[in-house]
Amino acid sequence: MGNDLKLIDRELTARKTIFAELLPPSVSADKLMRTVMMSVERNPRLAECSVQSIVNAATTAAVLGLECDGVTGQGYIVPYGNVATFQIGYRGFNTVAARAGYTITGGVVREGDAFEYEMGSAPYVRHRPLHARGARIVSVWACATSNDRPPIIRVMAIEEVEEIKARSMGARKKDSPWNDPVIGYPAMAEKSVKRRLARDMPMSVLQAAAALDSAHDRGSPAHLDATAQLHEAPGPESKGTIIDVEPANILEPVNWPVHGTPKQFFDYSTEYLTSATIEQATAWHAHYSAVLVKLKDHPNEYVREALADLLALFVERST
Repeated sequence: MGNDLKLIDRELTARKTIFAELLPPSVSADKLMRTVMMSVERNPRLAECSVQSIVNAATTAAVLGLECDGVTGQGYIVPYGNVATFQIGYRGFNTVAARAGYTITGGVVREGDAFEYEMGSAPYVRHRPLHARGARIVSVWACATSNDRPPIIRVMAIEEVEEIKARSMGARKKDSPWNDPVIGYPAMAEKSVKRRLARDMPMSVLQAAAALDSAHDRGSPAHLDATAQLHEAPGPESKGTIIDVEPANILEPVNWPVHGTPKQFFDYSTEYLTSATIEQATAWHAHYSAVLVKLKDHPNEYVREALADLLALFVERST
């Protein structure tokens, strides 16, 4: 039986003042609590988690100053067994760094790309992608720049990324982003190198974020308290259980519509993708994959052309 939502709301409300003190001006305490409640309502597994762990997850989000709506890519609340945890999204490190005056960039390097870098007292990185479809990823890089300090650079070989994936409990799930070679794997690889980069940066909150993310990769439920101290507990993998790390996207349609004609599908999908986030675009593509395959061989040339335009829009929104 899940927890009473009124009880969760009451416990969060009791900490509203603390949340407000921790959060940046761009995220209100009311918004944080609202998105936490919406996440619990949309994901039945979260309702089975302890109330204290849900409060801890909300506190972690507040310490990092990140939204947990599952849409912006900053962070999510996910169940680790019966423990709710805040998990940093692929954009989370960028957001934390930006508030401290740093801009973080990064990317995956594929075979054929022009790529060179240098460490030391005058570090730099130069990357000119070839954009060769299907080319193998050979490395991944991240760079933090500011106006008054030398850039900070991290480069990882693909073998290092694979080691991180091998240790990740979430990667054991068939539908994990790690196992999506087109979009998910590159995003997770880039997130991994940004986490390594965070360890080298002179910002305690960003380093706390990196430590938190590392704990989650090991399958250990972890959270930050109001002083940004990491608290880590043994993970469910000790019992041989693969944890559920799928976040609830609180802005994704509960029931994707079924379309009777290609035109209906194209009209709906074009409107949806025009304002979709990367996560929403990816969810759309995964849900309608069978429809897309079917339309690819449609006898009407205009339908195939419309499909090409739609897929181009999908690529634009998902990269």
